Amino acid sequence: MLEVRGLRKSFDGFQAIADVSLAVARRQITAVIGPNGAGKSTLFNLITGHLRPDAGSVRLEDRDITGGAPHAICRMGMGRSFQRANIFPAMTVLDNVHAAVLAHERRHRQLVRAAWADRAGRARAQEILKSVHLGAVGDALAGSLSHGDQKLLDIALALALRPKLLLLDEPTAGMHPEERRETMALVKRLWRDLGMTVVFVEHDMDIVFTVASTIRVLHHGELVAQGPPAEISTNRLVVEAYLGEGTL
Repeated sequence: MLEVRGLRKSFDGFQAIADVSLAVARRQITAVIGPNGAGKSTLFNLITGHLRPDAGSVRLEDRDITGGAPHAICRMGMGRSFQRANIFPAMTVLDNVHAAVLAHERRHRQLVRAAWADRAGRARAQEILKSVHLGAVGDALAGSLSHGDQKLLDIALALALRPKLLLLDEPTAGMHPEERRETMALVKRLWRDLGMTVVFVEHDMDIVFTVASTIRVLHHGELVAQGPPAEISTNRLVVEAYLGEGTL
């Protein structure tokens, strides 16, 4: 589904991503972990077109998408949520998702005119909200939602793009432990029911080792380990990378 080869990115001489190569199989659910500043979000930004790499390539289903525009990459089947929920706070929850549906169908230029007449699109937006447990708050302003629910809305916006590959950048950031477990249980259900490939960044190691089938570890911009949870949990380099944070 996704292949990254020799990806590099520097900022003012600082090597944020250093020769990273990886391949994510179709329908795999995999985690990217690493200490703060390891390059996880930069890697996501390079994959999704929000940053252009200095070297290397990104392929989605064997199509070269290196440095492509984010909206074009989305239409090829890639969805993404962000560390900070990327929502429209002054719009209702339902209108947020409906706007994403219209954008995916390339009707965003007619958003105001098409929105209320588009019963099928609004029905689909409502179904998406139900799938992330937000069906009851469709009429609420998005900005009034709790932090956890705003993160769920961000996932709903990504789902509106009908992704084959879903990238989730810290989907449980800022949540209390029970919210984190519920959110990742939801992500795992969506992965299973919708047949997507999922790559997620997460700092809660209990969640990572419970949910992910494969774990990839970044440290100082380098991919220092990748493999199944049992292998990663005993990897010396991984343990050393986390010694200062006590997460392993």
